Amino acid sequence: MSKPPTIHTEESLKARAVEEGECLIWQGYYANGVPMVHQGGKMVPVRKVLLKLQEIPITGRYLAPKCGNPGCIDPAHIVQRTEATHARQMAKQANTTHRAKRMAGLIRWRQANPNKLDMDKARAIRADERPSRVVAEDYGVSKSLVCRIKAGTYWQDRANPFAGLMR
Repeated sequence: MSKPPTIHTEESLKARAVEEGECLIWQGYYANGVPMVHQGGKMVPVRKVLLKLQEIPITGRYLAPKCGNPGCIDPAHIVQRTEATHARQMAKQANTTHRAKRMAGLIRWRQANPNKLDMDKARAIRADERPSRVVAEDYGVSKSLVCRIKAGTYWQDRANPFAGLMR
């Protein structure tokens, strides 16, 4: 005996969300960053179900929150977008938020892990004839970094025009 398909109401969906400021943040299942729910035997986006329950015609292919919070399901925040508009918006967000997060993480990592090398040490590593493993232990760096310095791909000596040719 199979379970009958679930039919949600606006109240049942809002009961699974938490109010944060002006947003309703979905506390249920997400697929690819989109709040999802079982409705009529299928997984469908929560925003789509809410718009259908409020009898708002769905004209756009993408339903996104205009507040910018990916978990927001507040019907007042839902905006309908065409594929082109959605792609432009996602590209704009990716270029700003992803790059900013990546740079902030890099800054935190560099503060926690100060450089062990400078150009003088890199020149000494490049000139050292010992095996890379031994040189790496002496300087407290990885063997692969020593190999890359000796190959001229890392810590290139820009003062010497022939630095890339010397091995």
